[in-house]
Amino acid sequence: MTWTEKLAMVWLQSAGYSCFDAGGWNGKCRKDLLGFADLIAFDSTRVFLVQATAMSNNSVSNFNARCRKIEAKPAAGAWLANSLRLILVAGFKPHGNKPILLAKYHGSTCDYFSDSDDILRAVEFDCKSPISGEN
Repeated sequence: MTWTEKLAMVWLQSAGYSCFDAGGWNGKCRKDLLGFADLIAFDSTRVFLVQATAMSNNSVSNFNARCRKIEAKPAAGAWLANSLRLILVAGFKPHGNKPILLAKYHGSTCDYFSDSDDILRAVEFDCKSPISGEN
């Protein structure tokens, strides 16, 4: 596991989610779940895949590259077709303990959060059925 994956796992577990490594090794290199997910996290009502990335010197280039990678994956669209599933991209500074930037994909939309309070609220969202509008 990379340091960003470890930080993301600890951060999500401290927020009350069960969180597990979603990648694996094929003998030579790491393979992410569905081609982009480092972790899978869930509670009793929601499940999301997580891509964790480094943000050295507050650079958003790694973060933006991860978002573009996910947006290009057909598997990401299939994952998001279920309203209870999300994808998070979490950007961490070295020596940080929580993300400084977060992208939350749900359905066909993506929301960005940079304030630490907003990031925490972003993970505690209401899941609504796209058909009925009910939780």
